[in-house]
Amino acid sequence: LQAETGRGEWGARADVIDPVTVKVAIEKTISKALPWEKVRIGHNDCHSYMPTLVADKQVYSVVDDAHLFAQFIEDFKHIQTTRQHGMAKILWDYSKALLARPKWIWTLAKATSLKLFEMRRSLLKSK
Repeated sequence: LQAETGRGEWGARADVIDPVTVKVAIEKTISKALPWEKVRIGHNDCHSYMPTLVADKQVYSVVDDAHLFAQFIEDFKHIQTTRQHGMAKILWDYSKALLARPKWIWTLAKATSLKLFEMRRSLLKSK
């Protein structure tokens, strides 16, 4: 990442590229702070994960509740399905898991509804 090739729009860069400067660059680009601290996967110095949704060029964090996210990860950690298994397998495995833990269906429906309400203006403006 830090090679000085002399090519491209920026040419050689004086800044160090690390997780902190990448987060700052993302937030500067989207003109919005993201709640990076709410998603804890792996070691903070090595891993960052921030799922987002975009509508009408506005970026929205998917994770608003750190406790809810951590509890979801804990309750569904037994699922080892990855994108390499394909969408059908992912949907099947999580559907079975949600049916085994029906409280999550309501919890996720509520969280989704709140997020869609937050995004309503952007969703209406988007094509």
